[in-house]
Amino acid sequence: MSGMGTAVAPFPLDQVAGREGRRGTAALASVIAAAGGVACALSIAAPALRGLPLHPLDQAIHTGVAAAYIGTGVVALLRRPGNATGLLMAAIGFLWLVGDLYWIPGALAFTIAATFALFYGTVLAHLALAFPSGRLPGGFERRVMVGLYAWMLVNNLVRMLFFDPHAEGCAGCPANLLLVVHDPGLERWRNDVSSYLDTAVIVAVGAVIVRHWWRRTRAARYVIAPVVWAAGPALAYLVTREVADDFVTLSPAGARIVYEFMPAGLAVWPLVFLVGLLRTRLDYARVGALLPQLAGQVAPGRVRDALAATLHDPQLELLYWSPITDGYVDLDGHPREPVASPGRTVAPIGGEGGPLAVMLVDEIVLQEPALLQAAGAMARLALENERLQAEVRSQLVQTGPRPRRRRCRPAAARVPRPRGGRSAAGDHRTTRAGSWDPPHAADAGGPRVRAEGAG
Repeated sequence: MSGMGTAVAPFPLDQVAGREGRRGTAALASVIAAAGGVACALSIAAPALRGLPLHPLDQAIHTGVAAAYIGTGVVALLRRPGNATGLLMAAIGFLWLVGDLYWIPGALAFTIAATFALFYGTVLAHLALAFPSGRLPGGFERRVMVGLYAWMLVNNLVRMLFFDPHAEGCAGCPANLLLVVHDPGLERWRNDVSSYLDTAVIVAVGAVIVRHWWRRTRAARYVIAPVVWAAGPALAYLVTREVADDFVTLSPAGARIVYEFMPAGLAVWPLVFLVGLLRTRLDYARVGALLPQLAGQVAPGRVRDALAATLHDPQLELLYWSPITDGYVDLDGHPREPVASPGRTVAPIGGEGGPLAVMLVDEIVLQEPALLQAAGAMARLALENERLQAEVRSQLVQTGPRPRRRRCRPAAARVPRPRGGRSAAGDHRTTRAGSWDPPHAADAGGPRVRAEGAG
């Protein structure tokens, strides 16, 4: 068991950007915020400049969705440098505004808008599966996203090869620069197949998001639960729009509901992200509440229970450093290697004189390293007491239980009472004066008592 402490890696605070990294992140966030402000301003001004001003409510919803994603992306980028969540959210906001290129006269702007106007939905799915780390968690999710990006890109490019806006009834539209040939029959067949497949893909992505949530641990579910809440309105809008585009003919009122009002459901996503930040603040408040709970003597295991509740990880384990074993032991004093299973990580807690304990926690808590450190620091004093108790138990485990001592009576008390009913004192005098052996002395293997001066 020697050297078990060396198996514990340092707490991964090096994932948090240093001073230079934070400066670069702040500069990038400033550029994104400035570009987002300009893009939103142009989105508001473009319809009016073309002489086709939108209804103020419609314009507010359209621009508000982009502003919500870009603004929240900037906040996420500043709060979690090195995490791609902020970049994904900002990308969704900018891609949402790609459709506004339709307002710009010119074939290039028209072609870009027609090709990528709906690409934001793919990045939205990427955000749902990568939240909160910004990285896709497994091979299945990566394959899903590679297939989804490939489908959206190839499907849109193939559509543009046969799409002639003039033949589709848009006489005032610019030319499609990607047009190769326009065949009405082939275009109709391609649109029908694409529409069914697009709807199936949207539903399948929704199922993957639910599966992604269902297969996670309880601690991870707590963190990504807002994503599941936000996925409902977003999927409802995307499916309804797909059906309205290709399968039904809407009235003017229905078209306004689908294309102008329902996009507001997309703004739920940035809102739930902000709700997640609020829940994190509440978790910091719970850390402060640990102090009175862990003050003074606490029952064995109480520290673990308090940390598990604060970090929302019921499977959290605590191991205590023991100088006796030169390694870590559990609460019962049994040696344990501080090795985390897949999906979990080791978070050391140091004392004033060296290592104190380690937590085996869900790796999702590394998204809030400051919260993890604060919880460990708040529990440090109580952990010292539990560590001492575990060390005592470890000594018992190492040495084993003490043998039970047999209680021995004095020799006089072991002398049996002779026949005749005399007292013990009289018996003793008799044995010294005369010669008397207990009837069973020889059988028991004990020494015979002889009279003094016996020959």
